[in-house]
Amino acid sequence: MGGIQYIDVTNKKPILAATTARQKYSAYLNELHMKEANDAKSKKREALQEDLQQMKTKKWRLQKEAEDLEKEADDLAAQAEQKHDFVCITKSNSLWKTAKQKLVDIQELNLQLESIKQQCRDK
Repeated sequence: MGGIQYIDVTNKKPILAATTARQKYSAYLNELHMKEANDAKSKKREALQEDLQQMKTKKWRLQKEAEDLEKEADDLAAQAEQKHDFVCITKSNSLWKTAKQKLVDIQELNLQLESIKQQCRDK
């Protein structure tokens, strides 16, 4: 009590303690910032991995649908050939057109997949 003039400045322990405490606090803040940066990178990586998995699932589903459409179109074409039915040929052509569009969608999806894979490699 009595003011600043009664503080012993020749004693180095309080000065050393204050310096050490400041260094510890600075190291703690740096560690905290690094952890936040790593968490953000991790979340981005996880989001990319999730997108990649969803696209792979979508690609598999599109391939399965295209195969099923092609098979059904072939069956209708064979049926039309046997029965000489133009309605079956029309349906077959429509299914082939839809299957071709699915294949185009698969090619576009492959490009997106490669883009996401590249982003994953870069991170």
